[in-house]
Amino acid sequence: MTSARPSAAATLTTTPFLEGPALTRVGGLPADAVTAQTALVQVALGQLAEARGRLDSASAALVDALFAVVPTIENDAVRRRVLDGKRAAHRGSDLPWRPHELGPAIEGPEAGRYRDALAQVAVAEAGLDAALDDDRRSVLEQLTAAVDDPDFIAALAVAAPDWLRWARPQERPPTSAKDLKTLLLYVTRAALKTSPSRG
Repeated sequence: MTSARPSAAATLTTTPFLEGPALTRVGGLPADAVTAQTALVQVALGQLAEARGRLDSASAALVDALFAVVPTIENDAVRRRVLDGKRAAHRGSDLPWRPHELGPAIEGPEAGRYRDALAQVAVAEAGLDAALDDDRRSVLEQLTAAVDDPDFIAALAVAAPDWLRWARPQERPPTSAKDLKTLLLYVTRAALKTSPSRG
């Protein structure tokens, strides 16, 4: 009794073999190398959105109240000021008279609520400006840390040799908006690209 010998096809390996040049990712950075928004910015944006929502409601209420009172005003100069105030409320800007200057019969409680809502928007905008300033400083620190990475600089030498030669971010931190935007683009790509062949 004879045993069957394995065919040549059966002895072929199933391990894949790749020929040609192999691609490798160089100069990669961790995904948190640059953050889009800090938590403080997100909170400040939410507070500003809420404040503007309250201002919209207060503005609509004041416009309706002034619209109703205009026909009862006999003094032309006062009527014009009230109409200017109605337009100011539409724009979300300051009223053209001091509190209580025109009297409660004209202003009503709506003007006070509108002024309070307008002041809250100003506070929220100032808070957002402060949060954005902190965010910018944080991003600049992250960009500075990235250009201290020799592997990242080596990758830039391949991806953007002319810009690297001219801007020299590893020697002098970029200060112009254009150079900072370019460096942020390359740092973001190095941190977030999933493949070296994707744009």
